[in-house]
Parts: sequence; structure tokens; C-alpha cells
Amino acid sequence: MKWNRRAGFVAALTLVLGAGCINDVSNLAPYAPRIGTTFRLTYAGEYDCELWQPKVPGGDYFILPYLPKLDGSKQKGYPLKEGILMKVEAARRGDKNEDYLIVSLEDPARPGQRIRASISPKYLEGWPTRQEGPKS
Repeated sequence: MKWNRRAGFVAALTLVLGAGCINDVSNLAPYAPRIGTTFRLTYAGEYDCELWQPKVPGGDYFILPYLPKLDGSKQKGYPLKEGILMKVEAARRGDKNEDYLIVSLEDPARPGQRIRASISPKYLEGWPTRQEGPKS
């Protein structure tokens, strides 16, 4: 019985790895010392940032720079003021190999309630820029 469980676990793990369902987060290690740290939102010299609803129920919100509505729809993100405090909860790798941070912040629509959102690190004031290694 014990052997069958192990064989089943190994088969399932092989299937998951083969399907590419496990993300390689080995290069996200530099973010570890900053988990739990609080930063302020900055526009990084770009357009104002907006808070967008999750795409699926129970998902995280998204913080993005202003996106023009080209299709004429009235859907808009909630504008965020520069300087809002955000606590870094985790780091993840996006679909296009970009790093994102999961932050918690006070919900601007419901004061006193905290929400989680994905954000690019460049929108956090004081976030260190990526250091390049020595050139050979």
C-alpha cells in the first residue's frame, strides 16, 4: 500500500512538471528580504495608476498605469493616489516572464478592509533597481 502511494505521487509530480504547471521561482530569491516591507505607490514618471477588479472570483486585483479605453466602453479602474502604503506579501513570475509583487493595501472603496493586488515593482517608491553583474 505504501509503495502504491509513492508511485502515485511520483507519477503525479512527473505529470505536473511535464505540463509546466510549476513556475521556476529560483530567480525570485532577491525579493525574499523585502517580503513584509511597506512601500509607497509611485507613478514612476508615467500615467496615474488604477486599481482593476480581479478577472476571476477570489483573484487578486491589479494595479496598472492608466489604460485608454479604445473601444468606447465605460469600464474604468479605480484611480489610486500616489503615496498609498502597500505591504509586500509575495513575488511571482508573470506570463511574459516579468516579475510581479503581490501587495496588500487598504481597499479605497471600503476603508478598513484590506485587499491583495498584483503590481510591477517599478511602481513602489524606493524599490531597488535590478543590478547588472560584471561584464566579461
